[in-house]
Amino acid sequence: MRSRYSYMPANESDDTPPSEIGIMGMLVSLSGLSAVGKTYLINYTVEHSDFVYCPYITTRPRRPNEKNGIDRFFCSKEEFLVRQATGRLFAQQRFGYWYALDLEFLEMYKKGAKVILEIEYIYAAKLKGLFPSCHFLYIWPDTIQNSINRLRSRFIAKSETDQRLAEIQDEIDFVKRDKETQSPVFDYYFINDYSSESPSKFLDFLKDLELKRPNQS
Repeated sequence: MRSRYSYMPANESDDTPPSEIGIMGMLVSLSGLSAVGKTYLINYTVEHSDFVYCPYITTRPRRPNEKNGIDRFFCSKEEFLVRQATGRLFAQQRFGYWYALDLEFLEMYKKGAKVILEIEYIYAAKLKGLFPSCHFLYIWPDTIQNSINRLRSRFIAKSETDQRLAEIQDEIDFVKRDKETQSPVFDYYFINDYSSESPSKFLDFLKDLELKRPNQS
């Protein structure tokens, strides 16, 4: 099975400019309603392509179906703050817990890696400011109710479930407004109908997106 996050950079020297390494890689960010299937799509993509996943570092408790170092890097609040002090984390706070992306990991795309990540919609604009060449995708469910039903079936605290449910309409309204702006946060939209064909369709979408990129070699 392909590792979800391991990657050997094209050049071991961090000081080598991307133009001297060769073609740039690709950075893809996924956002979407809770339980819309972001992780499912990411897992399939990583296992069937050369994309690597950038997992969150988080202070939230590990769920029964999660593995430390694979799905997330779980740590205490104290450990998180120590890492955050390095200035190499993109930190965000949601539902009472800290989450962060490793900026050095994300920057591997500059040396040829294809990196995929997920981020809460309210932080996508800030990340886009740091990585303007990143492709920001928003994942829609086939129906909102389907996403709600899947959220309620998750192994998470009722208080967090209730909070996520309460924020669904705010997120929908945000995305609708974003579509109408001249400089939207999200570049593309993909509908996950939860079918067995949906992950392969998503991967095909990413392959098409890669082919449309300008030659950066």
